[in-house]
Amino acid sequence: MSKINNNNSTTKEIEIIHTNSILSNNDTSLLHTQNTIEGQNTKPSHSKEANAEHDEYYYGVKLFTVVASLCLILFLAALDIIIVSTCIEQVSRQFNDYSKSGWMVTGYSLPSSVFSLLWGRISAKVGTKISLSVSIFIFELGSLIAAVATSMNMLIGGRIIAGVGGSGIQTLCFIVISQIVPEFKRGFIISIMSITFAIASIAGPFIGGAFTTHVTWRWCFYVNLPIGGLAFVLFYFSFKFNSFDLQTCKNLPATVGNFFKSMGTRHFYYRVYYETMVTFDIPSFILSTAGFTLFLLGLTFAGGDSFTWNSGAVITLLTLGGILVILSFIYDYFIFEKFTMYLFNDQAPRFPLITKSTINNFSIVCTNLTNFLVSGFFISANLYIIQYFQLIFNNTAWKAGVHMIPMLVANCLTVPTLGIVNKKTGILKPFIVLASMLGIIGSGILCLFSVNSNSSDKIGFLILPGIAFGGVVQTTLIAVQAQIDKTKPFAKMELVSLTSIYSLFKLLGMAFGGIFSNMIFDVSLLNKVSANPSLSVYGMNIDEIISYRGIHFDGHNSLLAVLLNESIRNVYYMCIGLCGLGFLFSLFISNKKTAHERSKKESKGNTEKREEEKEEGEEEEEEEEEEEEESQQEKNVQLV
Repeated sequence: MSKINNNNSTTKEIEIIHTNSILSNNDTSLLHTQNTIEGQNTKPSHSKEANAEHDEYYYGVKLFTVVASLCLILFLAALDIIIVSTCIEQVSRQFNDYSKSGWMVTGYSLPSSVFSLLWGRISAKVGTKISLSVSIFIFELGSLIAAVATSMNMLIGGRIIAGVGGSGIQTLCFIVISQIVPEFKRGFIISIMSITFAIASIAGPFIGGAFTTHVTWRWCFYVNLPIGGLAFVLFYFSFKFNSFDLQTCKNLPATVGNFFKSMGTRHFYYRVYYETMVTFDIPSFILSTAGFTLFLLGLTFAGGDSFTWNSGAVITLLTLGGILVILSFIYDYFIFEKFTMYLFNDQAPRFPLITKSTINNFSIVCTNLTNFLVSGFFISANLYIIQYFQLIFNNTAWKAGVHMIPMLVANCLTVPTLGIVNKKTGILKPFIVLASMLGIIGSGILCLFSVNSNSSDKIGFLILPGIAFGGVVQTTLIAVQAQIDKTKPFAKMELVSLTSIYSLFKLLGMAFGGIFSNMIFDVSLLNKVSANPSLSVYGMNIDEIISYRGIHFDGHNSLLAVLLNESIRNVYYMCIGLCGLGFLFSLFISNKKTAHERSKKESKGNTEKREEEKEEGEEEEEEEEEEEEESQQEKNVQLV
C-alpha cells in the first residue's frame, strides 16, 4: 500500500487502467452487474450500449429459431454427460482401469461446474454470441481428444477440456433465454430447454449403446463433431449480433493491436494484474478449483485398490481439499473487497465470484443446495441403473440403454407439464418440495431391484426417479431468478450471475454424485468379495472383477451377481440420503411466485378498470362544469 501511495507514476498507471480499461465500453456491463448484485444504485455512463442486448425480447419466428438453435447446442452438452454411461464398462475393460471410471463423468462435470462462473463474466466482457461460439469450439476439441484416446488418462483429459466448453454452453444458453424472453414466458421456454436435456438422456443410452455394441465406443465422442458443427452454424446465423457484440467486434483489431503494442510496458502488466485480481477473482477460482479437485481425488483413491481410508495420501487430499474450498468462500466473503482496495486504492465497484448478497439470501442458498443434491441423486441413479442391467444380466450397452426409457420418458413428461403450470400460475416451491419427496420414495423403490426382478419391476421402479429430477431441474433455476429485485437498475444483468451459480451447483452435484457413487460401489464390492474366500474372484481388484464378470458370466443368480446387486443397492441408499437432504432444504425456499399469465390478465384488468374509473371521473367533472355554467347563466339572466 505504501508503495502505491508513495510512487506517483505507479498511481497514475493504476488510474489509467481504471479509467481507460476497467470502465471502457466493453467492461461497463460487468461493473453494472455489481451495482445490481450489491444493491448499489450507481448510474452507468454508457447505459444504452451496455444494456442494448438486455432490452430486446424476441417473438414469433425469430424466437422459435433462436430457441431451436440453443436447444441443439444444449443437446450437444447434455448428450455428452449421458452417453458415456453405456460405454463405461467397455472402456474400463479395454484400458483395464475401472477404478478411474467415475472420472469419465466427473472429468466432464467438475470443470463444467467450476468454470460456469467465469463464463458469465467472459460473456459480459466480450459478448454472449462470441463467448458461446468459443465454448462450442472448446467442447469440440475435447471431444476429439477423447475419441482418439489411447489410455484412460488421455480420455479423462479430453473430458476435462470438453467440460470447460460444456460449461460455457450450459451457462450461456440459459443466460441468452433469460435475456430474450419476458419473465411470464420464461418458465415455459426454460422447460423446453430442459426437455432437450431429457431427450438427450433418452437418446444418449440409445446412441451410446448402439455405438459401443455395434461399432466402437469412440463414436460416442466422434458424434459430437458433426452435431457441434451444425449447432454452431444454426446458432451463429439465427442469433444476431447485438450492439455490444458489434462494438466488441469493431474494436477487436484495435484491441489486439494495442495488446501487443503494450506488452512489456508497466501499463500492460498492471492491467493484467487488475483484471486477474478484480474482474475475474482468479485467487478464489484457483482455491475452489484446487479444493474440489483434491477432495474428489481423495475419494477416488479411497475407493481404489492402492490406498485405504486411513492412508496418509487420502487423509491429506481430503483435508487439504476441504480447507481450500472453505478458504475460497472466506476470501470472497471477508477478504476480497478489502484486499483489492488495498492493492489498487480506488473506489471502482468490485465483486467476488459468489457475492455477499447471494450468500446472505437464504432462499437462494437453499434452492441451489436442493439443486446440487438432486442432481447428484440423478447422475448416481442413472449410472448404476445401467450398471445393474450390464453387470447382473449381462445386457449389452444398447439393451441397457433401452431399459432406461421409463425413467427418461417420465422426466420428459414432467418438465413441460410443470412449465405450463408455472406459466399459468407462477407456482414454484410446492413442485420442488413434492419432487424432492418423490426422489426419496423413488430411490427407496430402486433398492427393491434384485437378481430376479421381472420386466414389470424394471419398468415401474424407474418412473418416480424420472419425475423427481424433472420436477427439480427447471423449477430451481426459475426460483433462483425469481429472487431478483426487478426495481433495481440493470436487474437483468443479475441474471448472468445467478444463472451461472445455478449451473455451478447443478454440475458440481453431478461431479460429486459420479465420484461418490463409484467410491461406494467399489468399496462395497471389495468388502463383500473379501468376505467370501470361495469366490473365484477372491483376491482380485475391482478392475479384474469387472473384467472377469464380463468374460466368465455365470448367470444372474450366482453369488457374484448377488454381491454386485447388493453393492449397487448401497448406491441407491446414498440416493435416498441425497434426496432427503434436498427435501429438507426445499422446505426453506421462498414462496415467491413468478410473473404469469393470470397475474398479467389481472394487471391488465386492473389497468382497464382504472382507465374506466378515470373516464367516468372525467365525465362527472364535465357534467359538474356544465351544471355550474348553466347555473351561472341563470343568475346572469335574473340580474338583467
